[in-house]
Amino acid sequence: MVGVFKRGAETGGNEATAFDVAGMDIVCRACEWCRTRGDGRCVQNDDTGAVCDEWDECDILVPASPFHHGSPTGQLPCVLHRAYTPGIPSRCKKTAMFLRSGASGVYDANRSICKGFVQGYFGYEDMGAYTATTSRAKGAVQVRSLLW
Repeated sequence: MVGVFKRGAETGGNEATAFDVAGMDIVCRACEWCRTRGDGRCVQNDDTGAVCDEWDECDILVPASPFHHGSPTGQLPCVLHRAYTPGIPSRCKKTAMFLRSGASGVYDANRSICKGFVQGYFGYEDMGAYTATTSRAKGAVQVRSLLW
């Protein structure tokens, strides 16, 4: 889903950057060092800086994740939480999401997280969520749009 979105954006004359955060070194210990002693800088020396630098320059943020047990994989929320360190990215004003699971109907909890954190804290305009339910046995993919 991410690759298709990225190619479509680029075909339309836009720049698009994709990060595979599952393979990146991203940690948040919620220590508050960034707010209390770090003057907005995080004590962690990891890959989040590269992601947040791009995020600060983008027009739309499109997080994407497989869903296991009703929630996105661990690194995605960690990236979102670490954006708290540098503050609200100044340019980005919109968000959409790509979500994939082997089961249908598992995205309700994410609706609350997305509305409360990504849209609420950052104040982003909701551009919807796009889900894919995969069935390895059948090899089929069903994609649908969830406009919250």
